[in-house]
Amino acid sequence: MWLEVDPQLGKYLRKLYFLAQYGVSKLGKPSWDDHITVVSSHERTPLFEKFWWLHEGREVKFNLFFEPATNDNAYWYPITSEGLNEIRRELGLGERMIPLHLAAGYLFPGKVIDGCQET
Repeated sequence: MWLEVDPQLGKYLRKLYFLAQYGVSKLGKPSWDDHITVVSSHERTPLFEKFWWLHEGREVKFNLFFEPATNDNAYWYPITSEGLNEIRRELGLGERMIPLHLAAGYLFPGKVIDGCQET
């Protein structure tokens, strides 16, 4: 279960990365578009399976921290959201083992591109 994020936000964050790299490296889009993972597939419980749909289409506010984290391939931005934490509690889940974050993209090592090319 994930929160869809406006694609323009992801595009903006990938552009910031590109500019910070002096135009010699860019991030590709995340595999599942721009999103915040709320419940990972390995966390699904019977309560989740029964009630996840109650939150479909719900708008949730979050705070984004503009200090990206990386594992040298994936890049993500930490977020906080009382609304997402509330959803997890309602579904019988505690806090995530991996803190809430917005997936920004993946690095394409060594790829040099034109400064105006978009992801």
